[in-house]
Amino acid sequence: MYEFFKNLYIHIFKKSDLKKAEKELDKWKVIIQSEGIHGLRKMMSKFKWKKESSDWTPDDPAIVVMNGWKDDCDGAAVLAKWGFRQLGLSSDFYRLKGSSNHRVCITSDKKWFVSNSSVVEITSPEWRTFVLTWNWHSTKKYTSIQKVN
Repeated sequence: MYEFFKNLYIHIFKKSDLKKAEKELDKWKVIIQSEGIHGLRKMMSKFKWKKESSDWTPDDPAIVVMNGWKDDCDGAAVLAKWGFRQLGLSSDFYRLKGSSNHRVCITSDKKWFVSNSSVVEITSPEWRTFVLTWNWHSTKKYTSIQKVN
């Protein structure tokens, strides 16, 4: 319920800021479509992880842009889903679970995923293990991965 009201508040009271952010995303759309994954990597490199005081998921990638490209992993996943869509790739959100939780966005064909600012090619047919143990994920000791809405 908190997420709903926070997103609603932003859409009502931050309309002009959202419009500016949408224009910035329009520029990134052109870059991503012309440069492919490289363009998506450029865009995601703008993202900066920020710990939130209360967990919520922005319902629009423009909200993350409006906030200076800062959010937690939920915001990064929302940006990634939008970016993959610009490439014609469908994707889903997944939650990595362990002593802490982490949201990533994985393409439906299990070829790519985004974790915060990193766009990663999945190079193993064991995609679940690959994602759980990739780079700094291994230090978090995630034990399971599940698809979320």
